[in-house]
Amino acid sequence: ANIFRFIEWSLLQFPFTHSVAVSKFTQDDLPARMKRHSSVIHHGIDPMFKASKKKSSHPGLSKESALLKGSVGPTTFLFFGRSAPQKGFWFLLESLPKFFEDPSAQKNARFVLMLSASREELKKVDDFLVKKGLEKVVTMKAPVKREDLPGVLQSASAVVVPSFSEGFGFAAAEAAACRVP
Repeated sequence: ANIFRFIEWSLLQFPFTHSVAVSKFTQDDLPARMKRHSSVIHHGIDPMFKASKKKSSHPGLSKESALLKGSVGPTTFLFFGRSAPQKGFWFLLESLPKFFEDPSAQKNARFVLMLSASREELKKVDDFLVKKGLEKVVTMKAPVKREDLPGVLQSASAVVVPSFSEGFGFAAAEAAACRVP
């Protein structure tokens, strides 16, 4: 995080004449001197994130389903992304013991976490799951290649996006483009 802040600070030292932000939220977060000469250009979604007519007809879906093997239940919730504070990941994790108090959830629901995180962070997550007795209903999987992500999304019942704030919200938009709630 410190190197990121240093790089960000270093870039802000250049005398830019105009800044481009990806959202109004990001634009509002710019320093005042940059905000005066800025505009917003919104993101788009890669066309590969589109729902297939039938879930099973998506190219490579079997491969992605295999990646989720052992973690897919009748209802499979998927979180994918980073564990940055604004992403709400730990908020989600801390809510899972309450969710799984319901015997129906224990029997019918599974959570899959595809987390981009350091080894230390992954160890903290794993320790939390074991401490709370969630290791049978929550599975951690390694992130997949970008081109495999649509198939993984479509093999989930729903994607969970617990973010507190987003400049754009790719996870929600990509899931929606694949017709996954």
